[in-house]
Amino acid sequence: MSETGYRVLAICVVVALLAIFVVSFLLFVKTPAPKGCEKSPSDACSSCHNKRCEFYLYEPKGSLKESQEKEEKKENKEN
Repeated sequence: MSETGYRVLAICVVVALLAIFVVSFLLFVKTPAPKGCEKSPSDACSSCHNKRCEFYLYEPKGSLKESQEKEEKKENKEN
C-alpha cells in the first residue's frame, strides 16, 4: 500500500471515531433519566458526606455556597 493509501486510511479511522463519539454523545443527551433519578444531585448531596462522590466535587463550597443559599431563600420567599 502506498503512503497516500495509509494517510487516507488514517483519516477514515479518525473520522469514524469522531462520528461514533458524536452519535453516542447525542444519544446520551437525549436519553431521559430513569425513574427515581430525576432529583438534582444537590438535593441528595446535603445529607451525603461521601467525599469521593463525583457530585461532591462540583458542590459549591464556602462563600459561594452561602451566597447560593441566600438566593434560594429569597426565591422561596417570593414564591
